[in-house]
Amino acid sequence: MYFTEEEVKQLFDIIKNKFPNSTVLVEIMNPMVATKTKYHDTVKKTSAVFKWGIESGKAMERINDRICFVKEWNLFDELKDQGIAFKIAAAIPFIRNINNKIVKLYIA
Repeated sequence: MYFTEEEVKQLFDIIKNKFPNSTVLVEIMNPMVATKTKYHDTVKKTSAVFKWGIESGKAMERINDRICFVKEWNLFDELKDQGIAFKIAAAIPFIRNINNKIVKLYIA
């Protein structure tokens, strides 16, 4: 989210060349949310800027031909026991879709 799409592609080129046959965990952000940096509670008081987002972990395979999607976890799934608001958010497909995810990728 803090890199441009081109920077993400460059990073994965480095990973595939230096660390073939590796597993990578990344956090991804939905493109719609990535355009709303100034409203995000964790960065609105900083100079940080969200620069890029992607729809899903599976879509990461488009970034580099050696990326293989393995699994993704929605952050709401991990927070369901933190109160009713998180439990409700985890159950609403639209909200789940725009929430950040942790993605497990294999780099061939």
